[in-house]
Amino acid sequence: MNKKTMAGRCVATSGGADCASAGSTVHFGRSHRDPGVERARLREVGSARLAAGLARSGPKYTVLLSFAAALALSFACASPTLPLPPPGYPSLAGGADPYHVVLASACGGVEPWAIVVIINENAALPSNERGSVAFADGCGAWGATVYAQNGDWLEIWQESDTSRSSSVAVPVNLP
Repeated sequence: MNKKTMAGRCVATSGGADCASAGSTVHFGRSHRDPGVERARLREVGSARLAAGLARSGPKYTVLLSFAAALALSFACASPTLPLPPPGYPSLAGGADPYHVVLASACGGVEPWAIVVIINENAALPSNERGSVAFADGCGAWGATVYAQNGDWLEIWQESDTSRSSSVAVPVNLP
């Protein structure tokens, strides 16, 4: 039983304690109202408070949810991407003269629309003859004629957007 004295007297009752003070009565403990009506009243008050709270804080939650979604998307875009794979090994064929080699790669040899860089590692060659650039088509096929002879090594890599792949070393061994 719950008793409390308020500048006056309290009387214990079967439903709790009634305290009288200066002409007012305060009840502590169980309600004398109908329990079904009391539950319905509490549900109505709770629903009204919930609705008022959501209406009041709705824009705040909308802004917070929008910010969280934007933050999640920014991290998704900032996630590390897979590195650009090295190009596939091209086929080699003799060129128009013994100092040139024709390189060719079928679809899928590099990324579509990639730039293919070919460098002859033979340091004895003049610098303007050591490198060549080819452009891949929409399926990743490319071809190039480069200055090279048997025994030379060609370093080949691809560039796409702002990424550069690792290189492959291709020996020149023609019959």
